[in-house]
Amino acid sequence: MLKRLSLLALAASFHSAANPALVGVDWIEDPVANPLCGGYYLSPQLPDARGEEIEARALETEYDGSDRIALKGDAQLWNNQIALEADEISLYRVSGDGDAIGNVAFRDPQFLVRGKTASLNLYSGRVELRDSEIVAHELHLYGQAEDVVRNGAGIIRVRNVDYSFCAPTDDAWQMGAGDIKLDFNSGRGYAKNVTLKIKKVPFVWLPIIGFPVDERRLTGFLWPKFSLESSDLYGSDYSLEAPFYWNIAPQTDALIVPTRIAHRGNMLQLQQRYLFANESQSTVNLGWLDDDAISGGKRRAITATWATETSSPWIANAYGAWADDADYETDIGGLAIPDDEQFPSLKVSTSYRQPSWSITSSLKSYTLADASTGQAARPYRELPRIVAQGRIDDSQRDQNWYAQFVNFERDNTLLSGTSADTGSRVNLRYTLAQPFRSSWGYLTPAIGADGIAYALSRDSGLDDAPSVAVPRASVDAGLFVERRFERLTHRIEPRLKYLRVAHVDQDAQPNFDTGSVGFSFTQLFSDRRFSGGDRIGDTEQVTAGLSNRWSDNDSGSERYRFDLGQTFYLRDRSVGLSANSVDTTARSPLVGEARINLNERWSLGSEATLDPRFGVDSGASSVKYRRDQHHLATLRIRWNDQAATSHEGSVLWGLNDRWRVAAGYGYNEETRHSERFAFGFEYESCCWRTAVVQSYDRPSSTGAGTHKLSLQFQLKGLGQIGRRAINNLRDNIEDYEPRPIRY
Repeated sequence: MLKRLSLLALAASFHSAANPALVGVDWIEDPVANPLCGGYYLSPQLPDARGEEIEARALETEYDGSDRIALKGDAQLWNNQIALEADEISLYRVSGDGDAIGNVAFRDPQFLVRGKTASLNLYSGRVELRDSEIVAHELHLYGQAEDVVRNGAGIIRVRNVDYSFCAPTDDAWQMGAGDIKLDFNSGRGYAKNVTLKIKKVPFVWLPIIGFPVDERRLTGFLWPKFSLESSDLYGSDYSLEAPFYWNIAPQTDALIVPTRIAHRGNMLQLQQRYLFANESQSTVNLGWLDDDAISGGKRRAITATWATETSSPWIANAYGAWADDADYETDIGGLAIPDDEQFPSLKVSTSYRQPSWSITSSLKSYTLADASTGQAARPYRELPRIVAQGRIDDSQRDQNWYAQFVNFERDNTLLSGTSADTGSRVNLRYTLAQPFRSSWGYLTPAIGADGIAYALSRDSGLDDAPSVAVPRASVDAGLFVERRFERLTHRIEPRLKYLRVAHVDQDAQPNFDTGSVGFSFTQLFSDRRFSGGDRIGDTEQVTAGLSNRWSDNDSGSERYRFDLGQTFYLRDRSVGLSANSVDTTARSPLVGEARINLNERWSLGSEATLDPRFGVDSGASSVKYRRDQHHLATLRIRWNDQAATSHEGSVLWGLNDRWRVAAGYGYNEETRHSERFAFGFEYESCCWRTAVVQSYDRPSSTGAGTHKLSLQFQLKGLGQIGRRAINNLRDNIEDYEPRPIRY
């Protein structure tokens, strides 16, 4: 790394001036730019160099004619990787040994070390500084040590050191160590005889600790998580997690988390991750509580995922989950949380994607969290589901196609009638549209057809191979009426869509996965009345909509938007989920959506479905304030059948650059009880930060509520105790984001 001394460069720089950037510990006092720490580290640029060849300069030089070279007065040595300066530097050409005396400073891309004296070897790259100050600019680390040794092979040894991630003048906390070894080859660091000092007073002592010195993973204990909880039924208790990270190999690792759950007992959580050679990844999570002190039995869950990387045309993934009971997530939680409380999934899928088409094949089953669930309430297994879809490239017309095959299975030994139906289904869909577009509007006539065919096993006496083919036609038209004013542009977009879907009797068809679709402004203009693939909703209708928008001329941002729409049925519909569930009203509810940005901070939002006969059918209204990510508030009310059913609110407010307070709540008007609330604060200094949150959660109107007091504390650069405080704030404060670490 350090090759040889260039005498030519030395001779040419006898009268050069010293580099003024190599001064002090590179701390710039600037409380305006950085009020949190009162300043910042600024690493100066190394002198220009011609590669690894050592260059030198000084006010004076002495050469004994054979071996020894002395640089005196602002002496400097540097190449493209390191720089050394001192009042005086002596070098021996043959051995490469040297000494530096007075105001010694050594730099490499990661560190600055200052000392009173130093010894070095040009050929091995070894440098030893005594009575030293250490600065790592990017890590925001400052320390003082008895001596620092850099051996030239990527290893640094530090003896009798006190260091912290605070500003150089701040003694809020320090870590003291008798000996530190930083190995940049392995990415590991070790410290012996370690003492944590708070205001220079010893607080915690450890014989040895290990830590990473770069982004590579390191086996060891992580900081614990702690919270106090108080239940209306079970009193007060605490929860504790003590995670241990195991870096098993470069391609796999594990997290072992001994856990104590308040009121319930001790459990073990495990997580194992594996990165395969083809860049696919797998994760397995396990939770095991051997004896729940409340329910009196075992509580266990497991989840497993596998997924390929997503940049390839071929992608695949798999997921599996199992739990002892349907209340595992609510009662226990943790790493292993099934995707469905009652029916944890088992599914595998693979897809192949091209720019104009794709095909996906999947298998989906489930496990039972509650074995007492009746057969009729259990979902169907899809063994398999195959979906292909795409578009046909045509510069004049839009052509889209869709095909699906699904085989539905479930245990029907105790079922009868249509509930016992099993079998396969094929769905086909094709649309041909001829769009006409201009700057003032558009007109899009379209025709298409949908088909469904079954091969069933059934004992209801109905057709075991029903099939339907249903044509449809539509015309969608819209206008763009725009007027520009001095500050705002007003745009009105009236839209009218005619849709006709023929009626074909579908009473003989089963219902495997189909449900009704709720009303929204976007849904009003959809061709489909049902989700799933067992029904094709017949209709002849006209949908009218009006979008009214105002946008800012300078920023282009939308200031006001009002959407209003309604569907008018020209004939009764005949197809429903069942023979008795057909909607025959003459028109849909009036759907309205609005968003008003009063200014850059305040906004109003509302969405509602209005039934002319009964008033407000359902909807929600909200008021939001956002000055920045540290000053925000939300109030929202939800409506149903002309009455408020619930309301919720949250606020996050930064008092200054160090303090933030937060509060949030949710109240159910129907049951007349608080479902949740949280209140807490965050404090951050240059050296440490903390969060304390008091929360209450009562998910069921008949169940007991639980109070929690959660604490998070972090010494910057070391780690943090607790994450529950931040999680509680994220659950209760809309748009909440924790602050990144700042220095």
